[in-house]
Formats: sequence, structure tokens, C-alpha cells
Amino acid sequence: MLRISLYVTIILLALTNCRRELDAPSWDVDGYVPLASANLRIQDAIADSLKEIGSDQEITLVYKSNLFEYKIDSLIKIPDTSRTESFSIPIGQVNLSPGQVFMADTIENNLNADNAQLRFAVVREGIIELELQSTMNTPTIFTYDIPNATKNGVPFSFIDTLSAGTQQNPTTETRRLDISDYTIDLTGKDNNTTNTFYGVYEIRTAPFGNPITITPADFASLTSTFTGILPEYAKGYFGNRTFEIDETTETDIFKNFKSGLLSPAEGRLNLRIKNEAGVDFGVDLKTVAGANTNTGQSVNLDHFVTQNNVKLSRSLESGSGYPPIRPSNYNAVINEQNSNLPEFIGVLPKEFQLVGEVELNPLGNISSGNDFAYFGTGFEMNIDAEIPLRFNAQNLVFQDTTEFTIDSGSREDTKRINGGYLLVHCFNLYPIEGELQGYFMDSTNTIVDSLFTEDLGYLSGGIINNDQNRVTNRSESTIRVPLTPQKIDNLYEASKIWFNAKLNTTNQPDSLTFYDNYDLNIKLVGDFNYQLEADL
Repeated sequence: MLRISLYVTIILLALTNCRRELDAPSWDVDGYVPLASANLRIQDAIADSLKEIGSDQEITLVYKSNLFEYKIDSLIKIPDTSRTESFSIPIGQVNLSPGQVFMADTIENNLNADNAQLRFAVVREGIIELELQSTMNTPTIFTYDIPNATKNGVPFSFIDTLSAGTQQNPTTETRRLDISDYTIDLTGKDNNTTNTFYGVYEIRTAPFGNPITITPADFASLTSTFTGILPEYAKGYFGNRTFEIDETTETDIFKNFKSGLLSPAEGRLNLRIKNEAGVDFGVDLKTVAGANTNTGQSVNLDHFVTQNNVKLSRSLESGSGYPPIRPSNYNAVINEQNSNLPEFIGVLPKEFQLVGEVELNPLGNISSGNDFAYFGTGFEMNIDAEIPLRFNAQNLVFQDTTEFTIDSGSREDTKRINGGYLLVHCFNLYPIEGELQGYFMDSTNTIVDSLFTEDLGYLSGGIINNDQNRVTNRSESTIRVPLTPQKIDNLYEASKIWFNAKLNTTNQPDSLTFYDNYDLNIKLVGDFNYQLEADL
């Protein structure tokens, strides 16, 4: 935001107030009143975080942004899985002694891991929920073990005693067991499959109970539910699949350049693709576009990376740090020699649009089931930009808004103004000509008047010193705006001035460099004609 000082100084001659029988004498007086001053700079339209000032005061735009990312967690997410094992007798009666095992088995649970074939996983978070039911008229002991799930070398094991129940009122209990940090072998009991672990369960009568007789109406059951399982690490084959890229990323690098076209003399974009997962990727960028949402203009980037399928190899497990990986990187350097970068930047994009496809494991299971991934890692695409402010411009508009106040105590005196002008003195250090407009706005940002009501104010360009190839002397110009009483009244309603400068380099054969000391200084002066009266 530019800082602006605005003041009105009106010196009126006051005569002694006394009764009179004749008309009071009056006369016209001319006076110059400073009204406003402003310093409009292109560099003020650029956030400090988006520019660098060189040793010679040259300005470079800098920008970094994430365009797209895909976390591998979704590929190795394990859905909730539930399984129920139950026991009952079909006919007759059976006598059970204290401590007798009447139900035992080894069961395999298959986890449908979204087409991935997982052989191994370390659980970041997850719950095993066990629901125990029994009608046995004696306490029963439930045991549930997962031999291939270990934590600190100790296999997962659960044992609980269920109180006696009846056929009319079975005993039911639910246990929620945290399995975070458990390492699970998912190759099954015989180590020949994937997405599978096995559990061993046993149900027996309590040794301290009484003998019982059961009928077909009696039962015991164990329901195991695995819920919210999220791996910290997984290994296996994550499949061959394709997912779409359709991303729009807003950029504020040209936020305050509202319209116009730039033709940068040079620039550089780095399109950086990083793969942190132990899988191969194929990247097909069909469209990388820079779009100006103000003007509706859009330019597609024409470069090798948008014309070819890029193969990105898998990351490696380095064994140090966490996660212990060495990412695979692909870096596309885009400049004016190998692309249409000047046109891409020239539309002053307000957003980048990315459309394409990413293929996972395009060559299939070449790792023999050794794809791997750590939680929070994946595939991402970033862009870095360095654009020196060295360009030709057509109708380049940049704007800023300044605070504006007038001493309301002077309102009555200014009603005596017969006429005059607003003088707009412009001191331009930019090497390009242009047009100027200003809008007076009230506290609701409603425009109450404009500085120029017909033609825009013409700005002459600064004079380039050929020895230094930069402007060392300002151009000076004064624009006269006829003053009306209505315009003066409107100024009292204003709390802001919104300045618009439209610049053109059409009369310059070469690209021009913009330096940090360049500015456009504006001084607004009232050349007023007052009518003064004397009360006699």
C-alpha cells in the first residue's frame, strides 16, 4: 500500500463583521493548494516474498509452488475387515468338563488392500475389535493369537475369561485392542500368498468351573474386526494403475498486474517431480497452462515435458534417517530457448492448470513384490520460477489503492471556489510511456468520482542514458483537469484513491530492464479561483 499525504490549505481573508446597508464588496483570488502526493511503483505491486533485488537494483520475480501431490497412503490403505467363528452342536447333548477345549482353529484373514498385493506391513495405527459371546452355563476362556504379528519381538496374544451365560441371556463382551507399531507378515500361514495373516483361536471351559451339558441351542462365538488400519510402512506389489491429474493452482506472482501482455526477454521455470515411493511412475502431462482469470487469456506450455511421457524411477531405501529413503527426482528446466516461455508468462497467469495422467508401475511387477512405501511419502510436482523484470509490455496495468482524507472543516470555505483546475504533476522514472487514471472511493469502496472524466492522463517515459542503458532523469508532465463544484463535493466523500497506470513499450525496439529505484511520482495540486466577500 502506498503511503499518501493529502492536505488542503486554504487561506481566506476575513473582514470585520458588522452591519451594512449596501452590498458587500467582493473580489476573485487565485490560489494553489497541494492536495495529494503518491509514489506508484511496479515493485510495490509485487509481494516481498516474490521478488529479489540484485546488486545493481535489478528486479527478479521469484516463485515456488506445489502443483500436484499424491500420497502413497491411499494405495496401501487396508479396509476394515470382519470375520466370525462360532461353535454349536447339531443334535443331541454333549457333556463338557472343566478346562475342556471345545472350539479351536487356525484361520486366515484376507485384507483386500485396494488391488495391492502386500507381503509385509508395519501398523501406524489400527484396532482389533473382538466380540465374545457364550451361552455356556460356566465361565469360558477365549484365546486369540496372531503368530506373525509382533511388537518388540513379542507375538500378538489375547486371552480373556467370559462369565457364564444362558440360552435366554447369552453373555456378550467386546474388547478393543490397539495394534499400533505391530509388524505383520502378510504372506499367510504357509508364506505363499499376500494380504493375508493367520490367527489361532481357542475356546475352553474354565478349569475352576463346573461340568456342563450343552444342547444345539447353546453356542459360543468370536468375531474379530480389524478397523482403521493405516500402515507406517508396507512392502509388496502395489499394482499397475493409472490416476488422473486435473489440478488448478492459484498464483499471486502477478496478482496486482490486472491486465496486459508481457514479452519477457528471459526467464526460467523449473518443473520438479519427486518420487519418494519405492514404485516406478510414468507421467504424461497433456496440458500445463497459464491462465489469466481477469482477461480470459490462456497459453499452453510447449516443452519436451508436455510432449513426452516422462519415466520416473523408484526411490531407494538408503538405511539412514527417517524415512530412510533417497527420492528419485526429475527436473525439467524451461526457458525461452526450449519452449514458448515468454508467451506462457506474458499473459500474466493468475493460475496454473495441470491436466494429465500418472501411471503406477508402468512396466509391471519388475520389483518381484518389493515395492515399498512409508507413511506420508509419495509423488509430487513443484514449480520454481525466476523471471527478471526485463521485458516489452503492451497495455500493462498495475494498480494500488491509497488512503485519502480531507479536513471537513474547510468544506464551507471551498464552496466559494469559482472554478480552476486540478493539476496532476507526473514525474516518471520508468523508461516507458503510458496512461494514468485515478478513482476516488468512499469507505465502502464505491467510486464517487474519477480523476479524469474523458481522456486518460498521458505519461511520457523517462529518458534512457545510453551509456548506462537505464533511466537517470525523470520525465516531467502536467495534466490539467477542469474543476467543478460537484467534483469538489465528491472529494469530501472519498476515503481512498485507486490509481491505475497503463504502460506500453511499443516505441522501444529492445526489452527494458526495470530497476528498484524506478517509480512514478504523482503530485495533485488545486489551482483554485476563490470569490471573497467582506461583510461591512
